[in-house]
Amino acid sequence: MEPTLKLTGIHHLTAVTATASQNHAFYTQVLGMRMVKKTVNQDDVSAYHLFYADGNATPGTDITFFDWPAPPERRGTRSLVQTGLRVGSQASLEWWQTHFVQKGVRHSGIVRRDGRGTLDFEDPEGQRLSLVEDGGIGEAHPWDKSRVPGMHQIRGLGPIRMSVPELKDTDRVLTGVLGMEPVRSYPSAGDRGPTVHVYRMGAGGPAAELHVAVEPNLPPARTGAGGVHHVAFRTPDDDEYFKWAERLDIAEWVDKRVEEMSKGMQQKIQFIAALLHEPELIIMDEPFSGLDPINANVLKDVILELKEQGRTILFSTHRMDQVEKLCDAICLVNHGRAVLQGALREVKASYGSRFVQIAYEGDGRFLSRCALVESSNNYGNYAEVKLRPGADSQALLKAAMCAAKISRFEVMEPSLEQIFIDRVEKPNV
Repeated sequence: MEPTLKLTGIHHLTAVTATASQNHAFYTQVLGMRMVKKTVNQDDVSAYHLFYADGNATPGTDITFFDWPAPPERRGTRSLVQTGLRVGSQASLEWWQTHFVQKGVRHSGIVRRDGRGTLDFEDPEGQRLSLVEDGGIGEAHPWDKSRVPGMHQIRGLGPIRMSVPELKDTDRVLTGVLGMEPVRSYPSAGDRGPTVHVYRMGAGGPAAELHVAVEPNLPPARTGAGGVHHVAFRTPDDDEYFKWAERLDIAEWVDKRVEEMSKGMQQKIQFIAALLHEPELIIMDEPFSGLDPINANVLKDVILELKEQGRTILFSTHRMDQVEKLCDAICLVNHGRAVLQGALREVKASYGSRFVQIAYEGDGRFLSRCALVESSNNYGNYAEVKLRPGADSQALLKAAMCAAKISRFEVMEPSLEQIFIDRVEKPNV
């Protein structure tokens, strides 16, 4: 199946520092980047999260850092190994080379790599960086308070280089899931270095490339100070989001804070977030929770559409009626143990026709006294009954008519709720 995710380039890269003050000084004073904000790591509020970017904090220019008291990175494969920072011209590379000499920054000479002028350097913690000539293509937003002249300022991220021991599985993910396109390869250091494979997003160019070096002889890297935590990629725009907001009738709520929304509204926002990138596998936990009948019906229609498109949908729920209406296969779990699984039709057929639904008026206690009944689930004027093996449903009908006024009597497959109760109460059946 063709991937439907369409990435347009690099969004941001997050790395690790163990010395926030030194990190801030280097990226703002030496590299001349704007510190956009200082916040905390949302998963570890004891750590700072530092953001650096261009003058407008444009997506695709952010390099951010988690401030963790970590030991230095152990370099190796299975990791992101070098972050490209774009500049506009060969003259800019030459300016930076002189600047690095003056500031005592570890750096190499200017070389041609993959057809572009390149200057490798490191920050004080050994973060591997590279200035890459991008020909001045696209917009630039210099920071007017930078110590670096506007014409030489860093224009954004890219390309990003990663290392893997072998290409096959990585290629499958990059092309089959993320929709990247392999466009070329090159040796990283003449004929002696590893082969680097270039994957393009969108229109391509250094701002939209991932370079994958195949290095089978390196040990796995260990994340630490001076290493990269993750890279994020860009999607086209907000159109898809607003399309889903209209579809789920929450367009007027898109600018609201989550805490201002009802549980049902929050549920729909989460649903949109899960669908934005058109995933092939969708996992949802209690998707109808908090929804009124109208919105539950809208969501049901969307799920069925996704099913028709060939998506795989996995959801957990305690609502057996939803499972019966939507699912092809089931796995019933009790106390963390699967008690029954398989195709829904086959599971229900395996229980035969020993189940009866009865709607009645009168005293329903006759069901608990009837010798034909193995078990029943009685709701006061409606009951779901399981017959004993060999019991005749017509005999039950006669007995019921003698005890109450019967408005409905239907022999049918058991409901999934009945099956679940039966399995849980009789786990060895």
